[in-house]
Amino acid sequence: MDKRLISQDIKRKLNPIYICKRLGAKFLWNAQILLTLFGLYENCDGEKLKKLKDIHKGRIGFLIGSGPSVRVEDLEKLKNEVTFCFNRFHLAYEMSSLRPLYTVSADMGMINNFGNEIVKKSCGTVFIAAKERPVLAGDFTWLGAKYKAPPLVFSKKIYHHVTIGGASLLVALQIGYFMGIEHFVLYGIDHYFKYKIEEYNDQSNDYCTASGDDNHFIKNYRGGKSWCLPDTKMIEKSLRWADCFLREKGGWMINATRGGKLEILERKSLAKMMQKLNNSQQ
Repeated sequence: MDKRLISQDIKRKLNPIYICKRLGAKFLWNAQILLTLFGLYENCDGEKLKKLKDIHKGRIGFLIGSGPSVRVEDLEKLKNEVTFCFNRFHLAYEMSSLRPLYTVSADMGMINNFGNEIVKKSCGTVFIAAKERPVLAGDFTWLGAKYKAPPLVFSKKIYHHVTIGGASLLVALQIGYFMGIEHFVLYGIDHYFKYKIEEYNDQSNDYCTASGDDNHFIKNYRGGKSWCLPDTKMIEKSLRWADCFLREKGGWMINATRGGKLEILERKSLAKMMQKLNNSQQ
């Protein structure tokens, strides 16, 4: 096995929470509360994450999905902005010169099937959010993940954990907010999916129940693999709460997607948002 993978595995197993898990769920819960209260619990990449605090304060964060509505000419306009993309966006590098500053994945299907590829081929910093640090080759930053039903709780200390609100997009919002960003533009978040339900005899794999590869502007995005059907209602509840949270802080979220079905956020065209940004910089 690669020495880097062995080192990652050792670090993961030395994590206090990993040890506590082996001692039982009740012990884990009590230990995590105690360690968090004393500021002793953080994931293995804690020091790396702490350095990101407020590094983009005052900037606008662009969260770029891979929906069918994406146009390459739009991506070209975002090359100099603070950009977050997701999962296998690197497959679009042949079409566009945009290289996102950050790539985020909290999709366990994507991580299990393509984690090494995402880490190896994505430009910028790669964030992987999962309950336990996955054993992947290459340089990535792990975020300990909590899976909770809405309302989404913005983690103010992402070096402790982030909350999964139903999509990698919600993790990117928490990372961006920790970096000092209070204004976000969503683009390419079409928020609807074409799929068919698969039947499995293997009950251990029943979370991957959907198939279909026509939900992205990138061909073969899922590589023919089955995937977990997103809970659109949960995502909407999480986004609605996040929007309220940001507006209370003087921030906002704008949906600049061309079409799509995400109607719970205020909409403006990407052209208008870029014009507003350019005017503010003059």
